[in-house]
Amino acid sequence: MSDKIIIMSMDFLRPYLEKYFNNIENRVKEYYEFAEKVRSLGYDPEPFVEMPPAEDLAARVEGLVGPKGIASFIRELEEKYGENTDKIIMEVIDAILDGKFGDFEGDLEKKIEQALRTAAAIETNAVVSAPIEGIAYVKIKQNKDGSKYLAVYFAGPIRGAGGTASAKIIVFADYIRKKVGLDRYKPTEDQIRRYLEERELVHNLMARLQYYPNDEEMRTIVENCPVEVNGEPTGNKEVEVTKDVEGIETNKLRQSVPLVLCEGVALKAPKVMDAAEKYGLDWSWLEKLINKGSEEEKEEKEEKEINIWEKIKPNDKYLQEIAGGRAILSYPSKIGGFRIRYGRSRNNGIMAKNIHPCAMILSDEFIAIGTQLKVERSGKAMAAVPCDTIEAPIVKLKNGDVIRVDDIDLAKRLMENDEIERILFLGDVLITFGDFKKKKDLIAPAGYCEEWWKAELEEKYGLKIDNPFNVSLEDALYYSKELKAPLHPKYLPFFDNLNITELKELSKFVRSGKLDGNVLILDKEVKPILEKAFILHKYRDDKCYVDYGIVLYEIFKNDREDIEEKDVIKYLNLISPFPIRPK
Repeated sequence: MSDKIIIMSMDFLRPYLEKYFNNIENRVKEYYEFAEKVRSLGYDPEPFVEMPPAEDLAARVEGLVGPKGIASFIRELEEKYGENTDKIIMEVIDAILDGKFGDFEGDLEKKIEQALRTAAAIETNAVVSAPIEGIAYVKIKQNKDGSKYLAVYFAGPIRGAGGTASAKIIVFADYIRKKVGLDRYKPTEDQIRRYLEERELVHNLMARLQYYPNDEEMRTIVENCPVEVNGEPTGNKEVEVTKDVEGIETNKLRQSVPLVLCEGVALKAPKVMDAAEKYGLDWSWLEKLINKGSEEEKEEKEEKEINIWEKIKPNDKYLQEIAGGRAILSYPSKIGGFRIRYGRSRNNGIMAKNIHPCAMILSDEFIAIGTQLKVERSGKAMAAVPCDTIEAPIVKLKNGDVIRVDDIDLAKRLMENDEIERILFLGDVLITFGDFKKKKDLIAPAGYCEEWWKAELEEKYGLKIDNPFNVSLEDALYYSKELKAPLHPKYLPFFDNLNITELKELSKFVRSGKLDGNVLILDKEVKPILEKAFILHKYRDDKCYVDYGIVLYEIFKNDREDIEEKDVIKYLNLISPFPIRPK
């Protein structure tokens, strides 16, 4: 029934949409006609409008870089392949190299350059200048062993293409190289050292690179890249050590070269390797760069059950480029930093990630809506946007209380009155699965959350949960004690922050404490453990009054000293009357 409604709705809307777009098109034509009349008066440098309107991608490509007649060919390929841009680019390259759009006076370099520019224009939707000004020219050069190879000379405007597109231009060049029968680039040791020095000098003197590959990574790229990445000089600064290198025409710094290799090939290695496979190229050497610094991430699981965090090691790349005056919110994978949570909100996606609005306030408003933050994973950065239905921050007040700050007015009052001693936990960061997929990052485990709890109870226990964010303590305990369902996340401490010694110490304090209704009264010596596990409590007269303390009491009341299990969560599930999930 719903599908029929959608179809009927589209049929109803179609004439209105057509009218809307036709109106835009007619207005554009009116403006162009008016501009042409004004230009014909002769008061401007040219008596005509230099930028003719382009009706689609094909027209933009032909107008931007050519060759003449390519637009109709691209339209045919679009009908054939739809949105499969890589298939379209391959056939366009093949057609140009096969001479379907001219022989370019028999000049193979000109033919290669045209194929490369056209491919780059299609890749960038022909909306940036990179295919014209970012690619300076190409050359067929000679290796030391006499074999011929392809060199692509870039210029500064290649930055406008973005890291992925600039790296894919090298993939296009490699595809072209193989098609015309050229050998691969075989750099000399002097040339490799020139790349290493130029990367460092450009980074320090000209433009801070988004990603700075180390010497081993840079050497891997230069030694294995089948096409020489060359470039035109930028300014008058020269290299200091590797001067007069054979095969490199200038001693001046070539800013475009590190841009393409570092911010393109190195930074976008997973996507570049995937692209190369689509073009039938073997760029498997890029695997050495993917997830560098945490090689264990790509190892195959040797056991059916494994703690994924044993494979996903802390990644400190995001700390390597710290701008002066910028706050460090958390070190790699440290307890208290943002906890990964997967899902979509109305305002996240494409590297926009949600944090709780109270976390923005508690950061002294260093984080505002749209603030860009470097992140450990996924990707290199995020734009912060708010969402108030995810886990809120937990703080320790100067009076000793540990509370969850999930109310904006409360957060503002605590900051205004300087009542916070320490932020124990920043709360969740809500990330779309697509961000991890886009960056080819290994999916990191998420903490147990309300949506997960709801899905588990409905699937395994047949319960209907209307609002998993509004579950009382009594209902949560009923589900767990009577149905043996997992404990609701709201009442679940971060037990996995503790080691087994701390957990057993907590157990002893709980069993010797005093239960008053739902509040558990514990001695002050247990306070550091409570804080580490983010267990909410009030601190009065050297006593800890644990909110929802009955949960701790139920879990630990039948603890057994003879259990030797060292994994905290497994241990809890041996002694608890209901399942405990890692949070």
